[in-house]
Amino acid sequence: MKFRFRYIFVAILCIGFLLEEPLIQVVALFIYSFSILVDDFKGGVVRRLDISTTFSVMLCLTSFSHFSAVAGGLIDSGQSWAKYLIAEHLEKGLFIFGLGSCIIMEVLRKTITTRKLYVFPGMNPSIFLWILVLSVIIFISKHFRVIPSLGTVSSFIVLIVNGSVFLLSYIAHKRNNLLRIYMVAGYAAVLSLYAIQYSYLRMEIVTPWLAYFLGEILARKRLMSLHMVSKIIFIAGLIIYPVIFTYLGENRASLAGKEEKLERVLREGTTAGDAKDETLLGRLNVLGQMSNVVNLTEKRGFYDGYTLAYLSYVFIPRFLWPEKPMLDGGQWFAVEM
Repeated sequence: MKFRFRYIFVAILCIGFLLEEPLIQVVALFIYSFSILVDDFKGGVVRRLDISTTFSVMLCLTSFSHFSAVAGGLIDSGQSWAKYLIAEHLEKGLFIFGLGSCIIMEVLRKTITTRKLYVFPGMNPSIFLWILVLSVIIFISKHFRVIPSLGTVSSFIVLIVNGSVFLLSYIAHKRNNLLRIYMVAGYAAVLSLYAIQYSYLRMEIVTPWLAYFLGEILARKRLMSLHMVSKIIFIAGLIIYPVIFTYLGENRASLAGKEEKLERVLREGTTAGDAKDETLLGRLNVLGQMSNVVNLTEKRGFYDGYTLAYLSYVFIPRFLWPEKPMLDGGQWFAVEM
């Protein structure tokens, strides 16, 4: 096996665990994940873009969040992440997360054999409008509940909407068609605002924009070649989304089911400066969860696959199996904590 520079930081991560130094573990994992991004975007050119790339982005952000938590308050990440932290299991939980992430990453890098960027040859310009119309129909059908509830299957149908944003963005930027770039950006904005009003999960607010930027990056092949429209959107998002995220987290209960939710978020969320209990950076932190995983295991032993039992029936539509058990693994874990 070819030795790679990032393996050094896997070894440093292990050393940090043996020395009971969480800061060493955090920094080692951050550099490990960042080195993968350097390889994939060397010289600002998109050389590789697959699930391992997106995983390394999230790992890099999470490691930075962990750094802000263990570095003695150098960076404010709020206090919500510490509410469920079991300090005595911090080092072990962090090590399990770090080493497990590295193993998953290496498996992804080795098993995804393609080294070529995906292309969509033979894209007829007229297909842009067909994709847009189909996406809008699915989006409206979902809102008015025209699409029957099929459990997990319905979730995949809804994913078509964000997938269409990715394709539309790719086509528009591949041909550098300004009108269509505006159309895709506008559609992504509508989906994002809709998520603010109706979605419980805050990640759904930013998902359309992730699809938009991934489509453009894949089309242009260079990070610094983003269209001016995209650069403005990106900068605005960095300013606006963190405060909206914090506001929604602090006021989730009072905003649930409110007709004026979108109006209040845009009016009050972008001006709220004191809500620091749950921040975007703190939300990326998983130290509390991992310390509880260690705590549960030491108190009750291993669960022998019980927490993954739903995988055997998750894809069976509920209309075929009305008595299908509820998928409440996340709630179960929260109750156990």
